Amino acid sequence: MRSTPLDKPSFTSVGEGEQLIVITQADDDHFRNNCLPQLTAWAAAEGIDIRQLDPTVGLPEEITATPAILFQNSKGRAVYASRYAELGTIKNFVRTNRVRPQPQAKLCADNVLQWNNGRAKLNAPIKLTPLQGEINDQQVTADFAANALTALAEGMTNFRMQTAACLGRTDRAFYCDVHPYLSEEGELFLSLEMYSMFNCIRPVFSTGDQPLRASFRDYQQLFQDAGQLFQEEIIRNINASEIGDAWTPLPGATSVVTWEELGLEINDTQASIEVLPKDFELSKNWRSSGAAIPGVASLFFRFMEPLDRYAGEVPEFTGTLALAPNGSLQKGHFTADLRSLTMGMAELDDKVKRKYIYTKRFPEASFAFDLPGPDQTLLPGQTNRVPVAGIFNFMEKELPLLVQAELTPQLDEQGEQQLLVHVQFDLNVTDDFGVQGPDGPDPARKTMVFDLNFFLSPQ
Repeated sequence: MRSTPLDKPSFTSVGEGEQLIVITQADDDHFRNNCLPQLTAWAAAEGIDIRQLDPTVGLPEEITATPAILFQNSKGRAVYASRYAELGTIKNFVRTNRVRPQPQAKLCADNVLQWNNGRAKLNAPIKLTPLQGEINDQQVTADFAANALTALAEGMTNFRMQTAACLGRTDRAFYCDVHPYLSEEGELFLSLEMYSMFNCIRPVFSTGDQPLRASFRDYQQLFQDAGQLFQEEIIRNINASEIGDAWTPLPGATSVVTWEELGLEINDTQASIEVLPKDFELSKNWRSSGAAIPGVASLFFRFMEPLDRYAGEVPEFTGTLALAPNGSLQKGHFTADLRSLTMGMAELDDKVKRKYIYTKRFPEASFAFDLPGPDQTLLPGQTNRVPVAGIFNFMEKELPLLVQAELTPQLDEQGEQQLLVHVQFDLNVTDDFGVQGPDGPDPARKTMVFDLNFFLSPQ
């Protein structure tokens, strides 16, 4: 693609009184120095005012840590809950909340390790997979899982087990996975992985090809060591992450003030507050019902930075989704009609379709998945982040693809159920599919980023 770069498609028009509220503390250096300037420049281009708050004068009780980013307009106020270094995700947060702020329900779990630090809370859910390997004495390993989890918790000295562990929008969680293997010689190996709550696909820490190891008879001490290592990695991430996971709890002594006292009141006659009924039960079958961001197609694509000026959209996008009986994600099939692809210039569109992706021969691209069994139930009023393994089909080539889906069950303006879906993933379109990208550096010239934001309605 050697044509003149195009402007990106226009997005939702700005409304009056839109504000981004930014709250930082002294330890938020990475955000202030590396991310806030970009956010400020984008907000200025969008006509959104930025209001920075000083925590020392007090904050509403739902703000528990920094950096915190909120969007407010006449329809309501929403708290951003994802990585602060991902400007594209912040843009989507603003665009989806311009129409109607998303519900701000707490994220709750049972029997989870939790660290209470000042105002803030940090959860560490543990996933221990079944012991694999040479297991000859079932009696010896009968109590392995319970004893192992107890020992691991003892190693995480900052955490305490909570029967009900709820998190607000500015609280955090790191998911800790442990994969034990017992060798024929009686040596136990522990492979560890830790994930940010904002990405359940790429770990922020892994032991890789150097698992923890010890004699099986010392497994409880080994699990204590694993717990200590997890805690050290959590602290390292919240203190020094440069991908958006750095996080500073507010002191417990921070004064509680209202948004109104801070001069950030909302016109109650225009604001709409979504309340989900207690007996809310999700429908099991869904179909696509339109784009989530007014003025933006359900499927938007661009090349990786710094070539992101090469961008476009696919307006014709359809799909269906089914939930398991317990309300967890089960299967789905989504199709993009590539004949509707546009990059904003008819001549370029025609060239791309004829020379690069051959839409006459390959008019569609699709993604389908059928998950092996029931998983976590989708929680109403919350953004549920779910890893989805499926098959991407493009130009008659099939590619296994793992994506992270964000699904928010909510009510529409008529009080009917809807699912807000956001998915972002990238593909090496040159090496995997033979599509020539624009002139520029690797890997940007080969890597296309796909951004999907759409609603599903019950079938």
